[in-house]
Amino acid sequence: MSNKERPIKIIEATPQDFTEKTYNFGKKQPIRTVTTSLKNRLKQEVDDVKNFFQSSFKKWPNIPAVARVTLHEKALAKSHRPSSLLGDNTCPVIGSDNFGELLISVTEKGLAQLRKKIENSTNSHNGTVHIAVIEKIEPFSLNHDVIDKNKSDSFLLKLFDHKDRTTNRSIDKELMEFADELGIQKPKKYDISSDLSIYEVKGNDNIAQLASFIGIRKLEPMPTFGLTHTVSQYIPAETLDLDDFPLPQEDKHYPLLGIIDSGVDPNNNILRPWIWDSLDLVKGEHDYSHGNMVASLAINGRWLNNYAGFPQCQAEIVDVAAFPKDGTLKLPQLMKAIREAVTTYPEVRVWNLSLGCQSPCSEDSFSELGHFLNALHDEHDCLFVVASGNYIYDPQRTWPPQELGGHDRISAPTDSVRSLTVGSVAHLESSDSVVKRFEPSSFSRRGPGPAFIPKPEINHFGGNCDSKLNCEHTGIIAIGEDNALCESIGTSLSAPLISSLAASLWHELDVNGSISPSPERIKALLIHSALKNSPAKTEHYAFNYQGFGRPSDHINDIIGCNKNEITFLFEIDTREGIEFSRTPFVIPQSLRTEDGKFTGEIIMTLVYSPPLDYDYPSEYCRSNVDVSFGTYTYDPVNAKWIHSGKIPQIKEKSELFEKVLIENGFKWSPVKVYRKQFPQGINGEQWRLKLDVQRRAEQEPLSSPQRAVLAITLRSLANSTTVYNEAEVEINNLGWKETDIVVREQPKIRIRQK
Repeated sequence: MSNKERPIKIIEATPQDFTEKTYNFGKKQPIRTVTTSLKNRLKQEVDDVKNFFQSSFKKWPNIPAVARVTLHEKALAKSHRPSSLLGDNTCPVIGSDNFGELLISVTEKGLAQLRKKIENSTNSHNGTVHIAVIEKIEPFSLNHDVIDKNKSDSFLLKLFDHKDRTTNRSIDKELMEFADELGIQKPKKYDISSDLSIYEVKGNDNIAQLASFIGIRKLEPMPTFGLTHTVSQYIPAETLDLDDFPLPQEDKHYPLLGIIDSGVDPNNNILRPWIWDSLDLVKGEHDYSHGNMVASLAINGRWLNNYAGFPQCQAEIVDVAAFPKDGTLKLPQLMKAIREAVTTYPEVRVWNLSLGCQSPCSEDSFSELGHFLNALHDEHDCLFVVASGNYIYDPQRTWPPQELGGHDRISAPTDSVRSLTVGSVAHLESSDSVVKRFEPSSFSRRGPGPAFIPKPEINHFGGNCDSKLNCEHTGIIAIGEDNALCESIGTSLSAPLISSLAASLWHELDVNGSISPSPERIKALLIHSALKNSPAKTEHYAFNYQGFGRPSDHINDIIGCNKNEITFLFEIDTREGIEFSRTPFVIPQSLRTEDGKFTGEIIMTLVYSPPLDYDYPSEYCRSNVDVSFGTYTYDPVNAKWIHSGKIPQIKEKSELFEKVLIENGFKWSPVKVYRKQFPQGINGEQWRLKLDVQRRAEQEPLSSPQRAVLAITLRSLANSTTVYNEAEVEINNLGWKETDIVVREQPKIRIRQK
């Protein structure tokens, strides 16, 4: 029996799985003593903010400025927000800056009210609790000195959103007037998403003076993007005979993958049969070498490299030529090209982006292009697969890695939280290669993303090299310049391998699935497959370099189970204040010892798409879904049932601090993975799975349920071959509503027309 005959089990949620949560909040105590000295210092800081903006308030009396409030390190959870001090009657919170820093909208009147609130704060318990969490209040201002008119011919400008339409309109009007006053060409507005706009400002001698406008949140050189740098060299033609490159079978319906790149050479007779359609957006000359490489690997990287682990799947290509020869695209140009591609081809649900910029992402804020991809994902229900980027500077990173000062971190748009980011690992090695086989490639940019979002999520083969980036006999074979074979390295080459798998997985669920495909389901299945294939004991830091592993090379293995395991897929609509739980949970008999202990491995992958707010970069993801799998026992003394979480398991009280949970526990992350083995066994007759959701402070109540996709695998450590069959029996005994992820007896026919 093959894996395709042991499919993942889709488990249907029932109304009985949902119960109202009970909260036992005690009276909150101040995190520290509120002294007269603390109050006086904060009042003085409010006065300093007022004095700092005095001339600005005089010049622009109808618009507010912005101040930064730093919270105490033990007051970072949303329950500590000083809401009684910072509100509409004083200085409302309009966003966040770095971790633990709030941005507030300030006017002369609001600052006076805030000062009075601070003075009277200790007159009430609530006021005392809230004043204790404020560490510092200071003006927010841009550093004029770092704005160099010579660094760029155009600049990206973003205004503050004060959460008031009239105020925002006034700020926009004053910006235009101030720019005109400085002799700066009228800024051009671009919409990133329904909730975010930016302006392009042409370079000018007075650009630094523009930064003094109190409505500006960001002013920096306009980002430019290019194709992810690869190092290539020709290889002898006799290595492979391209005349034998497989052609698409006329009677076979292939997955469809979109590639936005430099384009595939229209004269390439090897690749053209695989091109379903083309869109040429290039103004000027073409250089098809990069586009050829990416497309050839997506079409049939396995045949080109003849190496186990390369995907055993093919895809037809929608070829979008966006990048000109030796060219880059500025952010507005690239956004226009991507949007045109996605709207022109709604039938394409997976898009490959082997592109990026050279600068690492910020640690605390997300890129505009990443936010743009998130918005397109939501608007068009499509998945972007993005190369993590290449670090091509000396020294190359070794393994284990040396510290490179963060210069090797991922670059935009790989910080897109909705996208699937792909790193590179080596598949070959030589005596002088920087890393060994299956180690993260020395050039592959690493995570985490901003706000500790896990990036990259997965990896694939992108080649190996020596310290000078030479890749002879250790690179990836592809079809490159002049339609000849070449050997190359780069995450540009690992990304299309994952894109091909993602498109094939989407196609399989669309044609044969009992559930329809979605970006979240595809991400969850690929990440879960990668996690299952990775070593059980992986250092936490390694996830930043290699993601959670490399998925299986065959679709049947991604959606199927081995004999020694069972994988369940849940899709839960979580609601605030409502807890989902499934108990008793299926535990196959061979995973229990004679005395009833559970012995085996538990692997969980959780994926969801939370609301996003660009104005809260350090709190970008606005909802958090928690998952816990553990034992469920009755306490006769207190007459109640107790859930004891075994995975994830919080060991110490100190781990409850918000920062630790964010950095090491995936809190607020839209992708969470957990894994634990119990070789000695663990007591627990009854097991329970539970999920719940919470929202950020300042976030409006969720207008619709937060959908979460959870894959959970129970696996034998003794390689028992009866786990899957036993699980099927137990599912039936417990009366679970389930279906196989694919139903092959009655395949659905899809006719795709151009």
